[in-house]
Amino acid sequence: IIAIAALGNRELATNLAALDRGEGSREALEAIARAGKTEAERNLATEALQNFVKYAPLISQIQGGSQSGRKALDAAIQELKAGSYEEGGDNRGPRIRKYQAAVRVPEGSPWSAAFVSWCFSQIPEGAPFKLSGSFRDIFAQFKEKGWLHTADTGYIPQPGDIMFIISESGSDGRARHGGSVLRYENGLVHVIEGNTDLKAGGAGQLVVARPRQMSSRLTFGHVPD
Repeated sequence: IIAIAALGNRELATNLAALDRGEGSREALEAIARAGKTEAERNLATEALQNFVKYAPLISQIQGGSQSGRKALDAAIQELKAGSYEEGGDNRGPRIRKYQAAVRVPEGSPWSAAFVSWCFSQIPEGAPFKLSGSFRDIFAQFKEKGWLHTADTGYIPQPGDIMFIISESGSDGRARHGGSVLRYENGLVHVIEGNTDLKAGGAGQLVVARPRQMSSRLTFGHVPD
């Protein structure tokens, strides 16, 4: 695994590690991650790679979703595989700049919505909505199109849906964060998110997959076929 990574194919190396989740693969991932310039970056890389390994079995079982949503989700999965994380400071780094560039915001800007927009920008037919660095804006567009579904209606999130987390006040309907739905099962929505981490609350520095408990604060945007 380490030798393959040294030859420049980090994605293949991490995919191989996902097939073998033993101690040796974990150590190999950590060795790959040590290529980071600083200790903080090496820690981020390690966390990102181990997160992908954890979710690889679920990713291989994904079914359903609209065509546009699945194509955007495929782009999100590739970023998860690559271990995308910030480098050189908050909201910075070559991996992050491409998300920010997709919505024309400067480096240093929050990028969770930019990440989702970038994923939809990778659809060959073109994004089905106006790309934005604001979840509030994307939410408003989906609302106007009639593409929103709230958790309390019994809607089952589909792979490739956009999950919106609504502000706690609820009354203003402001979407403050979100991500791309991987799968729903047993009351949990598994989502790929950017500008986050595996801790509860607050902004983070990674693209990660994580579970979210279904609640009234979640709304889902589904792009129809």
